Amino acid sequence: MERLHKYLAHCGVASRRKAEEYILEGRVRINGEVIDELGVKIDPEKDQIKVDGKIIKAEKKVYYLLHKPRGYTTTAEDEFGRKTVVDLMEDVPERVYPAGRLDRESAGLIVMTNDGDLSYFLTHPSKGVKKVYEAIVEGEVKDSVVEEVLEKGVRLGPVLIKPSAMKIVGRKTDRTIVKITVSEGINREVRRLFAALGHEVKKLVRIEIGPFSLKGISRGSYRRFSKREFDIIMSWMERGGSDEAAELAQKLRKYRGSRQGKPSGKPDPAANRKFGKTASVDKPAHAGRSNSKGGKKFSDSQESSPRSGKGKFSPKGRDSAKSWDSAKSWDSAKSRDSAKSRDSAKSRDSAKSRDSAKSRDSAK
Repeated sequence: MERLHKYLAHCGVASRRKAEEYILEGRVRINGEVIDELGVKIDPEKDQIKVDGKIIKAEKKVYYLLHKPRGYTTTAEDEFGRKTVVDLMEDVPERVYPAGRLDRESAGLIVMTNDGDLSYFLTHPSKGVKKVYEAIVEGEVKDSVVEEVLEKGVRLGPVLIKPSAMKIVGRKTDRTIVKITVSEGINREVRRLFAALGHEVKKLVRIEIGPFSLKGISRGSYRRFSKREFDIIMSWMERGGSDEAAELAQKLRKYRGSRQGKPSGKPDPAANRKFGKTASVDKPAHAGRSNSKGGKKFSDSQESSPRSGKGKFSPKGRDSAKSWDSAKSWDSAKSRDSAKSRDSAKSRDSAKSRDSAKSRDSAK
């Protein structure tokens, strides 16, 4: 069951707030009945939903990484008419929204999706998803200050901010470049932390979110999740996050390299793969059509496996891995049993030898 206004937002009808207005205005029907009150829940598999007489169906879930430039607000709509991150993705046919926030004067990585579960997972503090920033701050940040922050943290009102990592990576005449990792999800967290230390942040760029990296994505461009990225984040979600964060992120960084994906102002055909039964990602609007440069068409059959480089990715690979692990466990068990048998045989032989020796002594 899902709340009606949330379902309408996921279907791309409007934002949640606007969807609530549609409901109160009596523009929404469930199975032919007008709904004009909030809080109603629906079953998308059974109920027929209409807005202004048009049947509403859920969109397939899509996942993108965006490099937000400075000057864009991290919202789907802005009441003051300012540029938003959604304006950078006008070519995407689905209604996507940012998972989390990044203040208007900051730049860097943002996950854009229509998957509410993923958005919640990436932004809720209890999940422990780490965000890595590179900050250029005014003045000299001393090494002793960094050590103290890592040890004791910095209190911002009722919340104690304790970075999991903080390192000075460069110095200029009157400025310091600091790489810092946080996971509390507090509004303007990094800027407020440095302000409490007496340093104004002059430039702030988010370079990582959990297993995702800004590397290879030019400013103002976006790309789809790679197959590897999708598998890792879904696996992480299933396990609950937190303790698995560092391990999974490290796996992805080792793998990334040339598999990063081709950054573009439009969806990347090379990253357009179906993700088995767990989820699916639609083809970009230009899939199957000639591109503007080489005139070649893109199709699923041309995509290579992220592992072998030939053919499509098959989820059977995971089953094969499980079988291999199972085989190793069986071999290990047989080895242990064999070792026990040998030890037992040795013990019996030793006992027989002692008894034989005693008998001879007695006979003498």
